Amino acid sequence: MKTASGVRLVTTLATLGAACALILSSVSWATSSRIEENQAAYLRKSVLRVIPGAVSETPLKLADTSIFATYNDRGDFVAYAIVAVGQGFQDTITLVYGYNPNTQKLTGFRVLASRETPGLGDKIEKDDHFQQAFAGQPVNVADGALEHPLVLVKPGSGSSNWEVDAISGATISSRAVTAAISDSAQLWIPLLHRRYLDER
Repeated sequence: MKTASGVRLVTTLATLGAACALILSSVSWATSSRIEENQAAYLRKSVLRVIPGAVSETPLKLADTSIFATYNDRGDFVAYAIVAVGQGFQDTITLVYGYNPNTQKLTGFRVLASRETPGLGDKIEKDDHFQQAFAGQPVNVADGALEHPLVLVKPGSGSSNWEVDAISGATISSRAVTAAISDSAQLWIPLLHRRYLDER
């Protein structure tokens, strides 16, 4: 009797476990496409926010990163938007930044995903001075390469256009953003600048 009761208990628990697993996998499957759609919509919205005057975007087929060409309401090309990733204090920081090849300047950046410390590292998303330091930042291409990589410096100590002031109390996070944009810019901006000149 005890053996039969134990078998029934194990069978019941196994059945319940299988049912729960089936329910969880069904919910995960049902919501994954919606999550992906929401992430794609947020990325498109962020792309347009980092490029003033852009109202539409088209993804470019380039390896290993997400790059978009953006256009104004007349259908004229405005600038490129490039997704970059850097290692922050807590975890990786994913962001998108804009590059205008006509002016050879950045147009700004926006954080897409970050787990930086609230009140400290998350200042990369809220500090106006830090945000504005990237909008209008010159990124000149000469001889097929970026003339100067972006460099993070102590607040108030910068003397060159390519130097960006760190955020007090969030040095690691602000360094991660600057390095992510600088590394990505050195790789992609010369290629995009050449593409832009070829398509004019």
